[in-house]
Amino acid sequence: EETKCNVCGVSSSQKCGVCSKTFYCTRDHQIQDWPNHKLWCKKPYRLSDTTDGRGKGLFATKDIKLGECILTDAALLTMDQRLPADTLVQRVAQEVAKMNEGQKKIFYELHNNHKYPGDKYEALNIIQTNGLPLGAEGSSRGGVFPVVSRINHSCKPNVHHSWNENKQVETVYAICDIKENEEILTTYVDPKKTKSERKEESEESFGFSCG
Repeated sequence: EETKCNVCGVSSSQKCGVCSKTFYCTRDHQIQDWPNHKLWCKKPYRLSDTTDGRGKGLFATKDIKLGECILTDAALLTMDQRLPADTLVQRVAQEVAKMNEGQKKIFYELHNNHKYPGDKYEALNIIQTNGLPLGAEGSSRGGVFPVVSRINHSCKPNVHHSWNENKQVETVYAICDIKENEEILTTYVDPKKTKSERKEESEESFGFSCG
């Protein structure tokens, strides 16, 4: 069992009193990490490394039944992605500046496919990599989420995500039974498209090739 402080990595025996799975060396470090840890504490999912080099992903911490609501997630930021890149850079900088330090940490830990080179575009790259449409397919308005944006893609997903405009949250439901420790997977592209269309869209929008 990993017994290192979740903030500094120092060996520790003090656990989170709620989930008893995350360790901290001091109370101050537990308080410092709470904005991030509360996303995962005693939830039906955990954030872990994948075994095939895809980075991190969400994995079930219990058996999840077909139709079960796994999570609802409020966006870290939303943006009209039709804007020109330079305008987007300015808007993104303004939105990130509004975040507290915990939210900024969560945002900058998301995957970055470096579509645009240079530090100037770091935040924009994170949005381009992790943004989900808010609404129907083809919506120009997108959002980046602390948890949902961590869910990896599959052409054979086991969950469906959708935007709830009234509640302003992204909701994730199981579309089949999911076993404990199984990776939770959604689809970033329209599964009804042809293989070549899915491949082109995934490469252009997300920086990987979908079969």
